[in-house]
Amino acid sequence: METRGNHVRPAWGNGKTSFCKGDSDSTRRGEAHRVSVRIRAAGRSADLSGKRPEGRQGDAFPPSGGEKEGKPSDGEKGLRSLTSRRLGSSDAEIHWGVPRSPITKKRMKRPGYAKGKRQPMGTVLLSVGAALVLGTIMGFSVLTLFFSDDPALSSRSIDAHLERNPAPEEKAASEERKSAFSLADLNAVLIQGGSFAEKERAQQAIQSHRSKGRAGVMTDASPHRIFLGVAKNRDDALKLSVIYQKENVDVYLKDLKVKGDGVRLSEEAMQAAGEDLSRFVEDGHRIFQTLAESTASFLGSSSPAGFPDPKGLEEVHRRMMDAGTRLEKQLPSGARPHLQDLMMAADQAVQSAREASRNPSAALAWQAQEGLVRYALAYEALVSSLK
Repeated sequence: METRGNHVRPAWGNGKTSFCKGDSDSTRRGEAHRVSVRIRAAGRSADLSGKRPEGRQGDAFPPSGGEKEGKPSDGEKGLRSLTSRRLGSSDAEIHWGVPRSPITKKRMKRPGYAKGKRQPMGTVLLSVGAALVLGTIMGFSVLTLFFSDDPALSSRSIDAHLERNPAPEEKAASEERKSAFSLADLNAVLIQGGSFAEKERAQQAIQSHRSKGRAGVMTDASPHRIFLGVAKNRDDALKLSVIYQKENVDVYLKDLKVKGDGVRLSEEAMQAAGEDLSRFVEDGHRIFQTLAESTASFLGSSSPAGFPDPKGLEEVHRRMMDAGTRLEKQLPSGARPHLQDLMMAADQAVQSAREASRNPSAALAWQAQEGLVRYALAYEALVSSLK
């Protein structure tokens, strides 16, 4: 029997696939070419009756042990049936093919970002952009929650405890509801002893005058002005200024005119405190006018007979203090400190005058003058706070 066909190296051997240089792509992947093998009987149709052709080195299908030569072997029977399937043709063809190796697997492609250690630039930019958008949204949310411009503040807001600013319409309506009335004017002449930018120097000047038994009052705001006395008119003020000129102290006369008109209070405050406030100011001004005249006369005289007894002012003083006590609860909070300054200044002037009437002394008269200076400055501040 002859075998025709191309000699093909096995696709794998010993369980491993072997590749040769120059093999095609299919060979490298473990695939084999289809091989056709033709088996043809020598000379004529194969005689498979069990006779062996001479000159052959061995049987193609050697008999198994125990079988006789005359009987065909199982291999020969199979070959006969195989060749008989070709309809008696002398040429029998058998097509063999080597299947693709089941062991070979396609190599999975790795994702692009796994080839290098760094992530793609597109992914990084996308992450940064998303973070910026999210941060902007959260920032606006927080600002809207805690710093809302809505006039109606939420009870859950951090600004819930604050009073909202009234609208222009509400502010105008509130001002219309306030009642305007007038208080008594105060006209006086202050004796100014200087003006200092530094508070320490002003305090030193005050202590220097007080050590000599003189009056001395310093303003709180800079520049700090020093006032050494007060009178109800310029003639009395000149009498007091002569005293300082004899001691080589430079003084200046400053007119003080406080207009009490245009004072405004709410309707509720006006009903509760309007009458008391007017009486309080009238009594205070009466004390001021009386003691300013008596102190200027006593200090300006070369030989004073005595200090006038302020008995007529005791009832006025008591009535003024009672009204001031009630006004402390009725006036706006911004006016209360100035009201208290007025009460203390009037009380100082009355108490010093009462003591000077018992024991006439220039020092007590100057002490009463200091109380009157405080009264004039406090009244100016009170009227300003109510306008």
